[in-house]
Amino acid sequence: AAVYYSGAQYNAAATDQQAPDFLPDTLKMRNQAQTEQVELESTATSFTLGLDLSALCADCDQDGLPDNWESANSLDPNDDGTTDPDQGASGDPDGDGINNMSEYIVGLNPQIADAHLFPKLWAILNADGSITLDFPTITDRRYRLWWSHDLENWSQLGADILTLGEAPNPHRQTDDYGLPLTPTHPDATQRRFYRLEILLP
Repeated sequence: AAVYYSGAQYNAAATDQQAPDFLPDTLKMRNQAQTEQVELESTATSFTLGLDLSALCADCDQDGLPDNWESANSLDPNDDGTTDPDQGASGDPDGDGINNMSEYIVGLNPQIADAHLFPKLWAILNADGSITLDFPTITDRRYRLWWSHDLENWSQLGADILTLGEAPNPHRQTDDYGLPLTPTHPDATQRRFYRLEILLP
């Protein structure tokens, strides 16, 4: 917002009144505006005040892709794919078979054919029969691990891993102690398959 005034002076040291001296008659509701306080002081008998309001949006075309990410990756933040199908969430301008939404979630570049960089999950069999799962992570994502004996019925392995504010880690690791195998005595009925799910937080 921008404030324009004449016949008055701006007091930068002024602070907002707080409860209990100031109790605005509003409730914090999504459909009700809150009160903001602007103070002007004038020795003149009259003065004028003008207020310009502007609204900012993080995803103006509402295609699920943040505007700043679209701009940084040469996509149009005002086109949800209606004008140019490659600009929306399901677009694939680099033709690598990964749509823009997936590229955003996993941290790839929608303008470069980089499918070979898609995050991979590695299962490492340890000497004690446990499994160490190794996978890359990026900032501000939710990672969920799953395991299955038959590739049909899946169970979550541990709690979700949140990387809010964390630096990217090319080798995030977690252990699975639920597989009592040794390299010399595998049991096919106890085999485990793993799956990595990457979500927005």
